[in-house]
Amino acid sequence: MGTVVSLTFSLIQWIAIILFIILTYELLRLLVVTFFKRRFIKSVTSFLRKHQVRFDQYKLTNKLIIKDQILHDWEVTQKILEESREKSIPYEEAREMADRYIDEIVPTFNLLSYYKFGFAIARFILRSLYEVVIDEDGRDLVRDIPEDALVVYVMNHRSNLDYVVVTYMLAENISISYAVGEWARVFPLDALFKSFGAYFVRRNFRSPLYHAILKKYVQLISANRVTQGIFLEGGLSRDGTFRRPKTGLLDYILTARSEEGESLNVVFVPVGINYDWILEDRTLVREWKEGKTTMTLKDHMRSLITILLKSPYLLVANGLRLLTGRMKEHGYISVKYGHPVALRSLVESTSFYQSEAYDGRRDELKNVGKELLQYIGEVIPVTPVALLSYTLVQIGAATVSKKRCLRVMTDLLEKLEENGAELMMGEEYKSQLAIRMNLDSERWFRKRELVDFEEDLLKGDEIEKTLQLGVEILHRRKFIKVDSKSISIIESKRSYLEYYANTIRHYLKQSHPGKVTTETL
Repeated sequence: MGTVVSLTFSLIQWIAIILFIILTYELLRLLVVTFFKRRFIKSVTSFLRKHQVRFDQYKLTNKLIIKDQILHDWEVTQKILEESREKSIPYEEAREMADRYIDEIVPTFNLLSYYKFGFAIARFILRSLYEVVIDEDGRDLVRDIPEDALVVYVMNHRSNLDYVVVTYMLAENISISYAVGEWARVFPLDALFKSFGAYFVRRNFRSPLYHAILKKYVQLISANRVTQGIFLEGGLSRDGTFRRPKTGLLDYILTARSEEGESLNVVFVPVGINYDWILEDRTLVREWKEGKTTMTLKDHMRSLITILLKSPYLLVANGLRLLTGRMKEHGYISVKYGHPVALRSLVESTSFYQSEAYDGRRDELKNVGKELLQYIGEVIPVTPVALLSYTLVQIGAATVSKKRCLRVMTDLLEKLEENGAELMMGEEYKSQLAIRMNLDSERWFRKRELVDFEEDLLKGDEIEKTLQLGVEILHRRKFIKVDSKSISIIESKRSYLEYYANTIRHYLKQSHPGKVTTETL
């Protein structure tokens, strides 16, 4: 009997010890989580105040509230009933289908995730691979937009990395909501993008119920003035030129109404993005040459896998180069902002706001999309690779001397700048930028002829640096061969030079067979 009592007491002791350990662990975990959470919140709050970030409170609305607002929308309710009748399924099953669509679309924005982890991840990835040059002066134009306006950033679409670029470039201004395709609905990207405030969109999915829910969600965030971003082309450019604008999401935004039932004051901010090296350009150029105009889910996944597989290698390679003093970046990602454009200046007819059916707005929407694409085209930055590629394509010869290349490049850049283009210069141009700043400050008390002479010399120095940077990247990628006096195009790679040349071709108003230019938009 005594043995049984002893064993029972021993078991109770062990249970008590285990419970104590569990409780102690949970208590410590709670204290640690609370401590770091408070520090993160304090840090984020400080960041928002320091940079005077416009923050959309509606993003913090509980997802259940948003779901309730969507499900109680008259149009969504009607689509659920239609789904039930057409598929001969119970109403409850159709309602569950709507629930799944809502869960898929609606994000769960997390302030800490966006400003502590999202921004840090974006900065690490981009700075490890590229030098990011952002038009700081243009970014400040957004601060003058009225507080009651719905701000929509409209951007060109070069790479799947654009989503990371957007997170990075706007963190000091605003956290934006933007649509991402099905390619991002894989673990852990789905949770990551949703915590950043992105919402998923199924491309070429014809379900009326799905589109009613998507429309209602976009109109909800629009009515609550949530800043949004749209890649107006809807997909990646295969040949470097603009694709025709998509108007679906644009229509949802522009037909949203305020709580008072009035049309929203929508202001668009054009943003141009250009790269020296697009990680998935091999896939895009191959599809261009094969005549493919749309990317399937399989294509998106292949592109994503290319980035995921390639990025770690590039990060390690660049890390080793950094340690050995042989750092070779993938050139520039350049971002430039245009002047904000009010919707009212784009829409001429009042019938646009009054038409209930999409067909009644279609033509006007297409015109708005084309005009916005023109505004984006006016701020596409010029990069060293784009400029050198255009120069080599324009010359047309298989081999060209460096002197001739430099001469043609100089004339080409002058024409581009006359048409509003800008060569974005980063750290590689540090000495030239410093000299230019001194010249600008001394202009008022020095002889104009002397200043002009020094500016010409400086311009020549900048072009030589641009040629050097472009040659380094194209040679490293085995698109060209280089010796001390000449540059030779590797014919099998000429398509890549055409691709990068096309990113700035629209500035020169030259039509190109099979391409959309600003003249034809």
